[in-house]
Amino acid sequence: MTRDTGNEAGQGHLRHDAIGVPGIVFFVVAAAAPLTVVVGVPGIAFGLGENIGAAGAYLLAGLVLLLFSVGYATMSRFISGPGGFAVYVARAFGAKAGAGAAFLAILSYNGFLLGVYGFFGFLAEPLFASKLGIHLDWWVWSLIALSAAGILGYRDVDLSAKVLGVLLIAEVIIVLITDFGIIFSGGDSGFNLEAFAPSNVFAGSAGVVLLFAFASFVGFEATTLYGEEAKDRRRTIPIATYVAVLAITAFYVFTFWAMGLGYGNANVMTEATNNPGNFVFDLAGRYVGSGASDVMNWLVLSSVFAAILAFHNALSRYMFAMGRNGLLPRGLGRAHGDHQSPHVASVVQSAIAAAYMPSSSASGR
Repeated sequence: MTRDTGNEAGQGHLRHDAIGVPGIVFFVVAAAAPLTVVVGVPGIAFGLGENIGAAGAYLLAGLVLLLFSVGYATMSRFISGPGGFAVYVARAFGAKAGAGAAFLAILSYNGFLLGVYGFFGFLAEPLFASKLGIHLDWWVWSLIALSAAGILGYRDVDLSAKVLGVLLIAEVIIVLITDFGIIFSGGDSGFNLEAFAPSNVFAGSAGVVLLFAFASFVGFEATTLYGEEAKDRRRTIPIATYVAVLAITAFYVFTFWAMGLGYGNANVMTEATNNPGNFVFDLAGRYVGSGASDVMNWLVLSSVFAAILAFHNALSRYMFAMGRNGLLPRGLGRAHGDHQSPHVASVVQSAIAAAYMPSSSASGR
């Protein structure tokens, strides 16, 4: 599953020099769905975790993954391609182990992606109904997201990167506006660094908090998936890996620290436990204004779609690599003549997801 440069364009390889560091970072960070994490995890991290050290837990997780990235980025200078992490497994343990890793990745990512499609529909149905008066079943919204991701995945990778860039920047900005609103106002009871004290990081159900902290970096290893399409692969992939891990870590640490200050150390656990669904929205309304909460609702939806698009592209490249290497039907390993994208794999991936999407009768409507 290493990079193959010997095939003709449109037959067996993806477009070279198509994407730089920013584009790859957009794919990786979008897969982590940072706004969705910020909205969904605090109730667990502060509430069920029973401690105020969530920011410290995210800092610890980021440092561990940064250490991992040193070796990962170094290897990417010599080995990378649309087979992702399976390429390394194959090189270290043989082709059979690499094939097993690739199949496991496809199975795992598909399970994750199918859940995200359902989550998108779950969020979209009440949002469009209440804000725009558009009433469609959740599975229809899921199919709309599926179709949009399939169309973008069919085309040039640079188009997906640009779409992800816009969505990702928007969701990060709204969170940072809330963070700085808290900081500039002094928070609920002033500044402190108690969230980073080891006694708080490892208090309560620290294992649960750390579990979700590491899970919030999901997909960061996907930088190598774009090695064949990257500009100056030996330089771009390592830089993109470091930038992605550092950017995700900084965003989460700063945001969870600010949220703790926003409610105050004495109140944050109670608020997270009693009101997990509106924990972040209430902060935005309190420190920025009610309009910020409305915008954040829409951007949570766009954040989920960005994750869908990122994972769709990742899965398409896994299947493309496996088709090119004969582990799956070789037709999957064909690239589009013009876009030089894994268009066949993208269509098949969309079909797999659609096959699991319930119809109106199956959903009980």
